[in-house]
Amino acid sequence: MENILIITININNFDSFKEPPLKKNEKYSWFYLTDNLEIKSNFYQVIYLNNLELLKQFDYLKTDMKKYYRILCKFVKINSHKLFPNYKFYLFIDASFEIKNKKMYDIIENFIKKDFKLVLFNHNKLKSILEEIKFCFNLRSIPRPSAKHLRKRYQDKNFVDNKLYETGIYFKKNCSEINSFCEDWFSENLNVIYRDQISLPFILWKHHLEPSYIINENIRNNKLFGRLRLHKNKS
Repeated sequence: MENILIITININNFDSFKEPPLKKNEKYSWFYLTDNLEIKSNFYQVIYLNNLELLKQFDYLKTDMKKYYRILCKFVKINSHKLFPNYKFYLFIDASFEIKNKKMYDIIENFIKKDFKLVLFNHNKLKSILEEIKFCFNLRSIPRPSAKHLRKRYQDKNFVDNKLYETGIYFKKNCSEINSFCEDWFSENLNVIYRDQISLPFILWKHHLEPSYIINENIRNNKLFGRLRLHKNKS
């Protein structure tokens, strides 16, 4: 089994491509998944989405291309262990992040040394699923009926709603406990709500899981990995 996979995905030219300011390390694989055949890299292994058979199961969604793109991104982000099973650990980094820390490998090695199974960023501003639902509703990213359904869904199951995480960067271990959780998390994204930050605390609770480590930094500009850039394409 290989050691560590760092993975990102950029679909429909949504983000600008930028090489990381790091040297290659034989313990690490860097995969850049994209549908843009013009992207080439001296650092990443660029993987074109049309070459991944496992993603063809979602071709039925192509009648709604926005939903199709979203679900592909979620599958890669959440179920990296199914696409690339021969790795011990995975670090997902959203393509909108610019990697700045040249000592990033040291951060990851510390996660591995401490045998962390799941590392998440605490949400910098919001503290609950209900706050996230309200935030998304105000942005018009989810309609009123969906917001009402979600509030009911996550209040009807004796779930204590007092945590929220940001998922643009997260680290996980390839093990049955985390893989089962991730597959359920993706199912929630596919069948209930595509906003993965909304569903994450509930799915963690459902699986009796807590993050091994919570990073209490602003994910948008953190010293561990880098900073958030504006999306290239906001459509």
